[in-house]
Amino acid sequence: MGCPLYEKGDGYVPGEGPLGAPITFVAEAAGRVESLVGRPLVGDAGGMLTRLFNLLGWKREAFRLDNCARCNPPGDWVDERAPWYHGALAHWRYVDESLGAGSPVVVTLGGTALKRVMGLLAHRKIRVQDWHGSIVRDPTNRFWVVPTYHPSHLQRGASNLMGTVLWDLQQAEEARLH
Repeated sequence: MGCPLYEKGDGYVPGEGPLGAPITFVAEAAGRVESLVGRPLVGDAGGMLTRLFNLLGWKREAFRLDNCARCNPPGDWVDERAPWYHGALAHWRYVDESLGAGSPVVVTLGGTALKRVMGLLAHRKIRVQDWHGSIVRDPTNRFWVVPTYHPSHLQRGASNLMGTVLWDLQQAEEARLH
């Protein structure tokens, strides 16, 4: 069966950046701008991520960036309440290209990415605030996972979490060095 987003979603946005980068960032889904441009995290959320990188002295080109859903879902809606969500889950395997490429650390941006990378998609009560900044092994024991908030969350009024996200990203750097 085909992905329900094939006809409902927009565009296709492959991962970007070096496979096996020191850190891979996995977000939830391509946004409208990303689906038009064909690059992940270049819209408003990507601008916020770039600002976070700049504050840490990091260059975007050094990292792998990808999404669980590589197309833009209707209304940018990515959670288990969406009528297409469960049918689309099987097609989220494309992100495995980035996950299996040898990065020692994967930073999950948002709850959907956290659930996908940690194999917890069937669990409803997984919250980023319960995981952020922790350094845990993925279920296959291939890489470290450092969950944090999605950059769009900061833009929608949670700017008070900017320091928290910066700290989480520093934890990812720390995990990379060990």
